[in-house]
Amino acid sequence: MLDDEALYFAHLPKNSGNTARDAFSRWFDAAEMLPTFREFDPASLPAGELPRYRYIGSHFQRPAFDRVAACSPRRWWKVVFLREPAERLDSHLRFAARVPSNGLHARVAGREPAALLRDPALYDDLANYQSRFLLRALSPRKRPLGQATAVLAEEVDVLGLSSCVESSLLLIAHRLRQFPVRAYDLTNFGNIDPGQPLPGGGRQPLEDSWRAALAEWNRLDQSLYEAGVRRFTADFAELCETLGLAPIDPFSASLDVLAPLRTAVHAAAESALQGAPQPVGEARLLRFQHSQPLRLVDDRDGGLLFRQFWAYKRPILVQFDRGHAPLGEIELLLLPAEGEPPPLVVLEGRELMLREVGREGGLIRYRAEAAGVDLKDRRLCELQLVAGRGRSERPQIGLARLRIGLGT
Repeated sequence: MLDDEALYFAHLPKNSGNTARDAFSRWFDAAEMLPTFREFDPASLPAGELPRYRYIGSHFQRPAFDRVAACSPRRWWKVVFLREPAERLDSHLRFAARVPSNGLHARVAGREPAALLRDPALYDDLANYQSRFLLRALSPRKRPLGQATAVLAEEVDVLGLSSCVESSLLLIAHRLRQFPVRAYDLTNFGNIDPGQPLPGGGRQPLEDSWRAALAEWNRLDQSLYEAGVRRFTADFAELCETLGLAPIDPFSASLDVLAPLRTAVHAAAESALQGAPQPVGEARLLRFQHSQPLRLVDDRDGGLLFRQFWAYKRPILVQFDRGHAPLGEIELLLLPAEGEPPPLVVLEGRELMLREVGREGGLIRYRAEAAGVDLKDRRLCELQLVAGRGRSERPQIGLARLRIGLGT
């Protein structure tokens, strides 16, 4: 994805959204990501702030997205994940039962399954939930519930499925010309029951009687999901063919089976990048990598979104594209860490001298000079942020912004 493109991930609840959001957010600087995952009015943000955003990963309504997109005139890719309806509803009920802060907790916790299914108010809230949420998140106008499948066809650029997360993320990365992020082990995303006519998701098998009962709540969602499976199956087959690979079953493939596809998606992204316009002024940030999943910390009062990395033992790796320009200054905006020194900054194996240059809204601004580093004509380069040795056994790095300046 180039600088004039952006990503709207319409995060449907209980559809592997946190995993997908973790993957997508690794393609952007924190300052490019809209600082909330909740529904909100973008008019509440400071004037002039919206044009910088290139990533939204939220339970958003379409009007809020339209306002952001209108102020950020890029080509917005719209991505959504679907999940087998009975397993999604089972997951939703279990989540509400174990999380006291959930709005449905009082109506769900401690009740027998049969009692839940007889609750008309609960039915109104949860029946055909994916269809209703899809319309809210993606339809540009109010439409009947039965038209969710049409909205899926008309509005969604790339579709993923919770039953095959890694396969979905590789498809999305290829469509958006992005480098794949860390592999997501398929065994963490439920069982695949060969006896089911459609692939399922979920972290545990559902009893047949319970699945059948939940299906009664999801007639429209089932039609939506079936359309999604057909579309994804065709898209994934086209992906394999485009990359010159033998057909792969995305619903049963292990990470080892998908490894050649991952390599091919990476090569295709690198080829696309080589033909892209040269970055000007600032290097193009391509990918954040770390051994642990990053946390995204929403600071509503400060209007910022932090990447909070566990920096235990391994550095944060940031891959960037400098084109053919020399490097200039590197600037970091960091959340202060009590008792911790600033991180070490290592560019292509050479440690840079980091200096504090000011404060901004409770954050500390640091800069390092990179002009003298010999990059040996490499266009794609790597920066490491290594946690300093302070009092904490598991130091963190709270990164709000990274800029890598380019010379002329």
